[in-house]
This record gives sequence, structure tokens and C-alpha cells, in this order.
Amino acid sequence: MAGETDGPRATSSTPRLTGAQPRVAAVTERLAPVHQGWLKEFSVVMHRRYAYPPRHPSRLAAEEVALGALAVALEQQKEIAIAVTKRQLAIDGGFSDPKNPALGELAERLHRQGIGSITLRAGVTATEFDALLERIVNTEPSDEDDDWEEVSPLGPHVAIQMLSYDGLSLSDEIEDEKGPDATGERLWRELAEVALKGSDGTDGAGSGGGGSGEQPGSGDRGDGAAEGAAPPGERTSGSFPSLAPTGEFGAVASAERLANVISQRAHDPRFAAEMLKSMLKLGRHTRRRGRTGSGELAARLRDVLAQLKPGTMKALLESELDPVRKRNLIMQGVDALPFSVVLDWIQAAAASADETISHHLLRLLRKLAAGTRRRRDHGPDDGGEALRQAGRQLIEGWNLQINETDAHSALLERLSSYDHGEHALDGGDQAGADLIVKIALETDVTGHDVLAAADRLVDDKRLAALLGLLDGLPSSEIAGPAIRQHLLSPEALRRTLLAEPIDAEGARLLLARCDAAQADSLLDALAISEAKETRLLIMQRLREIGEAARDQILARLQGSPWQVQRNLLSLIGAMATLPSDLRIDGFARHEEPTVRVEAIRILVRVHGRREAAIHDALADPDLRVIRAALDAAHQGGVPRRAALRLLQCVQKAEADSDLRVRGIPLLGQVPLASTRDWLVQLVLRRRGFFRRLALQPKSAELLAALRVLAAHWRTDAAAATAIKLADKSGDTEVRDAVRAGSPR
Repeated sequence: MAGETDGPRATSSTPRLTGAQPRVAAVTERLAPVHQGWLKEFSVVMHRRYAYPPRHPSRLAAEEVALGALAVALEQQKEIAIAVTKRQLAIDGGFSDPKNPALGELAERLHRQGIGSITLRAGVTATEFDALLERIVNTEPSDEDDDWEEVSPLGPHVAIQMLSYDGLSLSDEIEDEKGPDATGERLWRELAEVALKGSDGTDGAGSGGGGSGEQPGSGDRGDGAAEGAAPPGERTSGSFPSLAPTGEFGAVASAERLANVISQRAHDPRFAAEMLKSMLKLGRHTRRRGRTGSGELAARLRDVLAQLKPGTMKALLESELDPVRKRNLIMQGVDALPFSVVLDWIQAAAASADETISHHLLRLLRKLAAGTRRRRDHGPDDGGEALRQAGRQLIEGWNLQINETDAHSALLERLSSYDHGEHALDGGDQAGADLIVKIALETDVTGHDVLAAADRLVDDKRLAALLGLLDGLPSSEIAGPAIRQHLLSPEALRRTLLAEPIDAEGARLLLARCDAAQADSLLDALAISEAKETRLLIMQRLREIGEAARDQILARLQGSPWQVQRNLLSLIGAMATLPSDLRIDGFARHEEPTVRVEAIRILVRVHGRREAAIHDALADPDLRVIRAALDAAHQGGVPRRAALRLLQCVQKAEADSDLRVRGIPLLGQVPLASTRDWLVQLVLRRRGFFRRLALQPKSAELLAALRVLAAHWRTDAAAATAIKLADKSGDTEVRDAVRAGSPR
């Protein structure tokens, strides 16, 4: 919105696209290619949503392609947040090209409908994607001041947030992010105003809430206000001296009184809704600002929330009666509030939603939160992301019933009561881990601590360094073999290969040390991993192991998901010798085309099955399967039975398509008059007033057809004209195409 008029510009208090400069023509940092790709497919889907009715094949195909492209992007980035401006889309600081018509129109469409941002998380299902599209098509801008509230959730992996204008300010008033936080102070004053407005004048309400009002036995206002100040019941935001923009309201006494007011009024549904809205707005702002000036505001909010009376948070949350909206509100609180009070928020949320959370688990999380604070400085609450993530997962699962044995409860109690967290270190453990391994290798001793140190190095993405230590001391007879055996154990392999993001260099070095003994562990990781890079590394190593892992691969072929079956068939096809007991006829008829492709590649190598496999594959509705059949025909020739079907397949292919260009050279093995006539028709055309014969414009399929005619029908009268015209052509490539052939 900034920069749309020539006068003072309205600029959001959220992170700005143009900074404090008066006008910027275009943002120079562009979207990453992976985001450009899936957003273009998303734009196509939106067009077809408006153009075609539900269940239309064109619409369904576009949605499938777009969802696939999005899944690829989410493999690289587990959460994608899209900010919407009037003509551009922004992801991670990169902006779409304003001159790109597809993305520009998509941005304008979303902006017109009042959508401010869209968040997508790894694991988006087809149902959630369809719901997102439906919501975008049907969404209309809202005039309500509900910027704290997302629209009703579409699923755990998709969220839409509408545009809001209540946080806008003139660009001339925008403060330096490293200077005073005027926006934060305004949000703080709004929170205090919500708490104190209309209160009854007792301690912690009305005058007491901000240190204003008349104290017993005193003729002066506690805040130095004039005698003629408005009564408590008539005050506005300007009536609270403690709400001055200089931030005097940050005193402990003010936080204490605010907490008392909120605790007393929490059961009023209207007050509770307004208070939650103000809390979340202020919390989100302090998190956005991070360490650059809002540490004091975060501390104020933390102090107020920490001093609330027991049951206050639960009462605030109970003001929202709709369970779906309540869960959405709870998730926003986990993301926005200072992490030191997130656990209190989750516990109150559980109580208000009649859910159960193990008190042992809460004690463990509190211990983790305390350890996190100790490892950081005393600045603002900008950390604890692991704790927030745990909270989100807790709420998404939510049904945590206490079903523990006495022994389990005792163990959790011991862990949650363990006080050695005071000595937690940030970086020293890493240096200590490799030192322990070095000493163990040099002294040739091992033990639990040595293996734990090795695990620490693996978890810290330092597996390559660990393997370097092992290779550097090959003389170790005890410690070295023990660590190698530990690293190649099923548990360690799965932990290494399933870590995201994967330590690619370390994983590659470790996989090189794997053989058939680790095949089952590698196949487990291949089936479980969601990262394409990991699967490619594992597939490459399993191909190198080859026939030594044949039995393990065959044992998993039946009953696995189709993605796993496709990979297993690919591994079988890479073996120099096929298993004699291999039965894959059913896979050649599998509903998934990529499975059929791998099955065809194997069947053409089976004695007595090649001709039927190619013949059947040429009639497949999927082009990928037909290409596999053409590849097989190029390698071993066209079976006589499949000759006519090959001709029909090439004739039906689109002009200049990859399928036609790859299929035409094979037509030399189809010695039919109809083949010759079709090739002649393909290369010749009539032009001019007298309709003389001439060659078609040069193309890949023209050159391929001329080579076939010259090689197999050079002396044929029906092909003579085409060959003669090509031989006299002024184009070198055309002449070479017919001169390379020779009479049959």
C-alpha cells in the first residue's frame, strides 16, 4: 500500500517492504526459483478455478501439478509464509517480478480479496489444498478490526490471514527499527487502556491500574494529573498519564496493578476478547522486533502475564465458545507470547478446552524452558523456538491422556526434578565431544561416554569430521572398530539418514562404508525419508551394493506403498543379472504410471517377454510408459508384432513432440508402404499459386524423417521427390540428412 499516492503514504507497522524511503520503483531481490515455479502453477490453478466447473479434467490436472510443485518446495523449506502486496508476492525477503503477468495478477487477486498472508507447512494434503483454493475464491474483504484473528483454519498445514489496516501509520512517522519503538509503545498503551477503561476504581482497576486516580488521604493524583481529570468511568486513552509515550508505564507496580485488573475482569466475555486481542498484537510485535528495541516491552508483557492470578488465562480463553476458533487462538498465542509464559498459556488452554496434559510432561517442558533462558542473555524473549514448536505439536495432537505406569511416572519425576541444567553449555559440548573421541582413539579405549560423544558429533552435523578422525588413526584396534560398528548400527543409520536437513557430506561418507549387512537399515530409511536428497543418496549406494542386497529388496516388493515399489523396481532394474524367481507382471498393470515404467524396463530384459512388453507399453495412456517402450526398441529393435502399433503411436503424437522425434527413427524397422507414405507426407507440402511440392520448414522431426527415407526408401519412386528436394536444399543439415543414408 505504501507508495500508492503522491501524498503521505500509509505504511504498515509490520516489517516494511520499502523501508523509510519515500518511493522505491521495484524490489530488486527476487523470489527463489523453486518459489517462482510453484507460484506460477498456483496462478494457473486459480485461473482454471474461475474458468471450469468442479471435477473438470483440466482443473483437476492443474491442481495436481500445482500441489506436486508445492510439495517439492516444502521439501526444501518446511514452512512457507507468503506476504501479499498489491502487485507482488513476498517469501523470505524475495519478491515476485512486478512485470510477471501471472504472478502480478495472482497478487492483485489476493489483495483485492483482502488476503494479507498465506502460510503453508510441510505435509499439505490434497484436501487442505482444495480447501485453500475454495477459501481464496470465496473470500471477501472484511471491515471488522480482527487483525489478531485468522479466518477459520483450513487444516494443520494451511492458514490464511486477512489484511488489516488498524496497524497502519504514515511513513513519515515510522521509527528506526534500532531506535525507540513507537509502535510498540502505542500497542502497550492500547493494552493498558483495554484493561483500565470502564473499571471500578479499586486497586488494580481504573485509577489504580496505571498509578493514576486519587489515593485515600491525598489531594493529588498519584500520577501528577490535574484535579480536573476525567472520572475513572469516562477516561479515554489520553486520560492515563501512566500511558505516556515515553514508556513510564513499564514499572513493576504498573504491571502488578494491570495484572490485578485483568484477573478481576477476566470473566467478562467482551473484556476477555479485547484483552486477548491486545495481548497477541503486542506479543507479535515484540517477536518481530526481536532484539532491536522491544526487549523492554517483552519484559513488561511477561511481567503482567506472570502476575495474573491462577485461573485468569483459562477465564480469558473461555470467552471464545467456538472450539475451532479457540484452537486457532491458542496456536496464535503459542507463536506470539513470550516463551517464558507459553507453558502457562498451553496449560490454561488445555483446561479451557477440557483436554488433558500430563503434569510430568509440563514439568519437563518447564525445565527445558528454564535451561533455554539460562543459555541466553537477559535480552528480549526472541528464542525458545524449539519450545514453541513442541507447544504447537502438543496442541495439534492435543489428546494427551495420562496413561503411565508407576515406574514411568517416577522416571519422569526424576527427570523433571533434575537440577544439573544450571551447568548447561552452548558451545563447549561440541569441542568436548571431538576431544573425547580423539583421546579414545589415541588411548584405544571405549565406553558409553565415547559413543555418546560420537552421537553428539553426528547430531551437530560433524559426521565427516568424525569419520576423518577414525580414518586418521587406523591403528586403533578397540575404539575405532567400536565407533564404526556403532555408526553402522540400525539406530545410528536411521538417525543420520532421517535428520532434516541431512548432513549430505557426512551421509555420503557413511553410506560408502555400508554393505549388504546394512541393506535392511538403508531400505528402512529409503521408505521413511521424505527428503528427495536423502532418497537419492540411499538409492545410489544400494545400486552400488547391487545383487548382494537382492533378497532384502525382493522381500519388500509386495505390499509396499507405490513410491517404495517404484524405487525397489528401479534397484532391481539396475542389477546386471535379474533374479530368476522375479514375478513382476502385476506391476506392469499398476495404476501408478511410474511403477509401470520401471516394470517395463525390467520385462524387456526377461527372456520371452520383451515383444509382449513393448507391444503393450505402446498402447499405454501415459507418455512416460510409451517413452520407456521406445527406449527399449532403440536398444534391441522393434518387435515385428509391435511394428504397426509403433506407427500408429508416432502418427498420433503431437507435431515436433519428444515422442515423435524419438519414434520416427524406429520407423525404418517398419517396412510398410503406409510408413513410407506417412513419412513423405510429413516432409512435403504444396505452396504457391501452382501448388508445387516443397519441403516443410526445418525441424527435428523433418530431419529424422529424411534420414529414414534416405536409408530405407532412397530408390522408391514415392520417396524420390522428397529426397531430391532435400539433396538440393540450401540448408546443410537438410542435405546431410539425406546424404547420410544409403540404399537398402
